[in-house]
Amino acid sequence: MEFKIPPWKHQKEAFDKAKELDSFGLFFEQGTGKTSTCINMIRYKMNQKKKFMRTLILAPIIVLENWKKEFLANSDIKSEDIIILSGSEKDRCLKLVKNWSDAPRGLEVQLPNPRSMDKAKIFITNYEGLLMKELFSLLKQYEPEVMVLDESQRIKDPTTK
Repeated sequence: MEFKIPPWKHQKEAFDKAKELDSFGLFFEQGTGKTSTCINMIRYKMNQKKKFMRTLILAPIIVLENWKKEFLANSDIKSEDIIILSGSEKDRCLKLVKNWSDAPRGLEVQLPNPRSMDKAKIFITNYEGLLMKELFSLLKQYEPEVMVLDESQRIKDPTTK
């Protein structure tokens, strides 16, 4: 695979180990390229499957914009296919449905028929978004094929809300 930004040695080694696996953890130190390595793994999987895969990235709210910037720098994925879900629950749900479905939309969140909700996008939101019942329900219906847990120590404890 051709990289838009040449990886460092440790990034290439991790990429080579992970590219054929269904799951993998990147535990590099801060600032050593976990995000770009992850994006390259996602690109590889999409190329391998020859399709744009439904993707969900959960991260601390402070880095949501950075994820989008990194996707734009490390891939040819269009900005309109990378959606940050932030704001109120209603705002997030409206943005999710608008970008995922061709179904008509009114002012209120209207859940379209799940069969019409087939646009694959990259949705990026924070962990607290999962506590929003309607958003959580929509994200489950989205059925992500790729899921990234940034700063996974936030969810490592089985008793974590």
